[in-house]
Amino acid sequence: MPLDGDPLMIEIFNGPKRLRAICRNAERGEIARALIEAGHNRTRAAVALGISRRTLLNKIKEYHMTRRACRGYAELPALPM
Repeated sequence: MPLDGDPLMIEIFNGPKRLRAICRNAERGEIARALIEAGHNRTRAAVALGISRRTLLNKIKEYHMTRRACRGYAELPALPM
């Protein structure tokens, strides 16, 4: 499992709010992929995701996303289109 010790991953497998944790994890993965595809340009990533730049910045802060962390999060399975 990637990101061993990650609180969100622990919640997915053990927590009482599994569905919410799974949704948050999927969201985090999509944000990471969008950031990587946009070359970490937050404005372009926000446009690709269909959210405001402010919302993206709030999500980056909420999920403690760094450039290095994005690589690990992007390795998680993608959502079907």
